[in-house]
Amino acid sequence: GPDIIHSVANPIRKLTPALHVYGGDFFNPPIPRSQWNHETLEEEPWDMNNTHSVFRQADTRFKAGLAVGAEDE
Repeated sequence: GPDIIHSVANPIRKLTPALHVYGGDFFNPPIPRSQWNHETLEEEPWDMNNTHSVFRQADTRFKAGLAVGAEDE
């Protein structure tokens, strides 16, 4: 349902993909979405700029790990 909330944790050091399916317009939702701060675990208003920043940071960490062979750990 629309009120279901969950969190995901990856306990291993390997890249693990996840697929989330959202109904409707993801970028311009008719009702406000919320997101969870990954450090404080507090709910906050959804912010696409923040989402882009989190993904850029994760991509940078992933690429840095590839450069030193961390994918084999």
